[in-house]
Amino acid sequence: NGSPNFSMTDLLPNSAYQFTTKADHHFNDSVALSAFVLRQVTHEANSNYNPENKFVGASYQLDRTINTFVVNNTYILNSSTVLTLRGGYNKFNDNYNLPYEFDAAALFNNPALTSQFSDTNRFPSLTITGYKGAGFTNRQANGYYQYGGNGTLSKLAGTHSFKAGGDYRQIGVKGLNYGASTGTYTFSGTFSGNAIADLLLGYPQSGNVPLSKQLDGFVNYYSGYLQDDWRVGDRLTVNYGIRLERETGLAERNNQITVNFDQNAVSPLNSMVKFVDPITNQPRTLMGGLIFAGENGAPKVQGHQPAVNPTPRVGIVYSFNDKTVVRGGYGLFWAPWNYPSAGTTNWGQIGYSSTTSIQQPTGVPTITMDNPFPGGLIPISGKSQGLLTGTGGDIF
Repeated sequence: NGSPNFSMTDLLPNSAYQFTTKADHHFNDSVALSAFVLRQVTHEANSNYNPENKFVGASYQLDRTINTFVVNNTYILNSSTVLTLRGGYNKFNDNYNLPYEFDAAALFNNPALTSQFSDTNRFPSLTITGYKGAGFTNRQANGYYQYGGNGTLSKLAGTHSFKAGGDYRQIGVKGLNYGASTGTYTFSGTFSGNAIADLLLGYPQSGNVPLSKQLDGFVNYYSGYLQDDWRVGDRLTVNYGIRLERETGLAERNNQITVNFDQNAVSPLNSMVKFVDPITNQPRTLMGGLIFAGENGAPKVQGHQPAVNPTPRVGIVYSFNDKTVVRGGYGLFWAPWNYPSAGTTNWGQIGYSSTTSIQQPTGVPTITMDNPFPGGLIPISGKSQGLLTGTGGDIF
């Protein structure tokens, strides 16, 4: 009846190793340098509860690598002034790999079709109404990275301790999400009355195959700050300062994203079709089209981030006596925008990803699994179609 009735456990062959090291060197009494290196590699297998039929359930292999490198410099300029500088880099590879090899080209036996797949080493995803489905988890390769530098100048002057500094970071991810690269297919029993029979006959009710390009998205962060710790007296200390921050919107290294939708542009479709308003019975002009990053003077980043985010702060410490101290403070902080990984549509990469769907009629089936996409897969067009990009499809 399609209800699960098979239960077992699985042994997961996970492995990991990590090493770290740090080196310090004092050039003289005024200059010191330190460096830190870390590397971690993990192999995390996903459970597969049917080893005899390895492709029945979703399964993947999570391979992760972390590389970190940081350098710190300290310069004592004089008895009251210290300069510190820091630079660093971090890379986190987070890859969903396939646990077993599978040749989808041999399964379909249709070189004209499988040559268009972005990855043929994946068992297709099958949804079978009333039965357990099949197919591996979608494969993806994401490399998260961050690098930057910062510096601080500290100065003691009487009862004041001044600090000034700046910070720069670039935070991004270079990723390729293959999606269900060999397709997702649904068998519902629409044509034979039973989903398994439809599967054996090769009559899918629906299905699709995605294509996507590798993207390298990132944001830049800049900041500068001033701060003073002022010892007003033996009992009272006041600290106050301000930090000015600037964070850009999401950009893609090769401008492979859209940044807006131009509602005032005349669509090229306007010269191809005649559209009459059903209410006024008057001709209407078809408007609108996507704007690509950096194209014709368009911005290279998404969104409208503030030019500067001010973050003032103030605090006090007051000692009533040796046993009682009161502390208080106020500060304003700006949280960074949270971007998802690219996926196949999450960054508005329309034109740099595509999804081809099965066009199956509801009566007599004309599409079979021998050739589920007789017209071929919709190719990745980039921005070559201009305002026509995405026409007839969904815009995310």
